[in-house]
Amino acid sequence: MARILVLGGTRFFGRQLIRALIRDQHQVTIATRGQVDDSFGREVTRLTIDRYDPESLRAGIGDACYDIVYDQLCYAPNDALTAISAFKGRVARYVVTSSMAVYPDGDAAWAEDGFNPYGYAIRRGNRPEFDYADGKRLAEAVLFQRAPFEVTAVRLPVVLGVDDYSNRVEFHLERMRAGVPIGFPNPAAYTCFINEHEAGRFLGWVELPSRVRSTPVPTA
Repeated sequence: MARILVLGGTRFFGRQLIRALIRDQHQVTIATRGQVDDSFGREVTRLTIDRYDPESLRAGIGDACYDIVYDQLCYAPNDALTAISAFKGRVARYVVTSSMAVYPDGDAAWAEDGFNPYGYAIRRGNRPEFDYADGKRLAEAVLFQRAPFEVTAVRLPVVLGVDDYSNRVEFHLERMRAGVPIGFPNPAAYTCFINEHEAGRFLGWVELPSRVRSTPVPTA
């Protein structure tokens, strides 16, 4: 049994991640702003935290330590810097939900090393200052280059499911219904899709308990 904190997790494939962790009998804590109800009952511990407020994050964590932290809400370099400050000495491994969008557009079929966060120049800033793809690149760069704990980035492709609050499928369907063109930068390109259940289960599988180091002793 691992002690696991999930930042976010009450919406979309985050719900499936929580369910997977509960099924595997981990000790699960979810940290959210408390604005979305969940159906996990007494199977999880809840923290009310503003993930983007450094003081709120540090106060919410308190003296707790975790084997794994899953970050579903890291979209920009400042988000990653906040996490490093809050979790230094308090987590063995940090799993950040990243995106296939980190790979540059083009005709090539990219391999995993098509984006190297260790060599990406860091710029500070918050989410509104970057587009989605560059925000994710910079968040990975900060974590891999500066975090004192081990980091895993899961670069998910397009995730689909009935719990998708972004309405990305509905957006295209409405355009089709209205006879409005849908743009494709490269009609010959391949893309990847995964459903919310698969995404949640994969995230839960990424760090098996046998691979997790002992939780560090808090340091001053």
